[in-house]
Amino acid sequence: MNFAFYIFGNPQGKYSQYLDDQTKDILEEQTKGLKSLRFSILRRECLIYYVYIQQISNVEYIGFCLIFNKIQTLKYNELIHLFNWLSTTERVKEIVSNANTYSIKSFNNVPHTFEDLEKTVKAQLLERFDGDLQALSHAFNLSDTKYIGTIGVDDIEIYNLVSKYKTVEFNSTSIITPTRKLKNIKGIVFGIMGGLLLTFLGVWIYKYNQIIDYQENVIQSLKSQQKQLTDSLSSIRNAKSDILTDLDDLQQKYYQLELKYNAIRYNPAQMVEALKKEPLIVLDIEIRNAGESYNDSIYASNTTFINGKIYYYSTKHQNVSIKVKFYAGNMLSRGDSSPNDCTFEDKMSISAYTYSSFEIIGWGNSKKGNWSSGDYRYEIWYGDKCLGVKHFTIH
Repeated sequence: MNFAFYIFGNPQGKYSQYLDDQTKDILEEQTKGLKSLRFSILRRECLIYYVYIQQISNVEYIGFCLIFNKIQTLKYNELIHLFNWLSTTERVKEIVSNANTYSIKSFNNVPHTFEDLEKTVKAQLLERFDGDLQALSHAFNLSDTKYIGTIGVDDIEIYNLVSKYKTVEFNSTSIITPTRKLKNIKGIVFGIMGGLLLTFLGVWIYKYNQIIDYQENVIQSLKSQQKQLTDSLSSIRNAKSDILTDLDDLQQKYYQLELKYNAIRYNPAQMVEALKKEPLIVLDIEIRNAGESYNDSIYASNTTFINGKIYYYSTKHQNVSIKVKFYAGNMLSRGDSSPNDCTFEDKMSISAYTYSSFEIIGWGNSKKGNWSSGDYRYEIWYGDKCLGVKHFTIH
């Protein structure tokens, strides 16, 4: 599923967002005139922005944005419920206190929180919308038209508005009750059966008072077990806190590198300065399993070699040796022939003042099932400089 996720708001009265990139002007514009709750759909060529903003106090707000590339969903109200539910999660509560005010100065201070929220959103999209996304047959080139309405319109009417207007905005003065999908009918059946069983048990206890004593002993035993479990959980949480602290230090170092890369990528002036020092700039990275298409979902049972493809711009005629660092989780993947500081190296020939692409040799094994499911990272280096990073998941 090809999407980008953003979180934004105004901690300490200043606009902030993560990731902090070229979407800032679009998202900040959507906060103007906010009363309580706003849901907007914006169409920009092959991109569709779904923006949700909710006030958390008289002067502060928090927002989420999903950007789909060449696909769209028609389940608009389900998307509103998803965003609203997301605002109640524990990760969001870490940055918005019980007093409905921010506990952070900037979203860039909590990149690990954003990463967890992004994973949650991805899981929810697969659960709620898998199979309900539609491909776009063409890009949107409407004039700069806008519709403003009130939340509560059905999905069909919203679709008709989105087909007509470049920006569709819905406002509300109240918060939508968060919802989750029913898992299956068995849960309802078991609930009814449980209710009948409790009713029968109540009558049975009423008739036989001696069972009450037995139940009280059971309750005392359960309370004792609960205390033991609570104490064990407290120890586990303390250990987890220490691990997360160490992980945060590593992630901060990594995100500093990634922020420098993004700053160059979206700032032409910095790109020119970088090209004076480095022979090329990596603009984008695509990943695929060998024999499959780039950016397709990768499944562990089919994995063999993982290929990377870079899109770059260069200003020099020369042969370049690039390094690839392939991480499974936070572990650098290496083989017998791997250099000391990376997974493997590849060579390419570049030309002056050229936009081009280059497919890098694969890393893995010819036997299917070589890679297990999980999160992976693919980094491109030249010398001691990181030129680009690609996160991907093997399902």
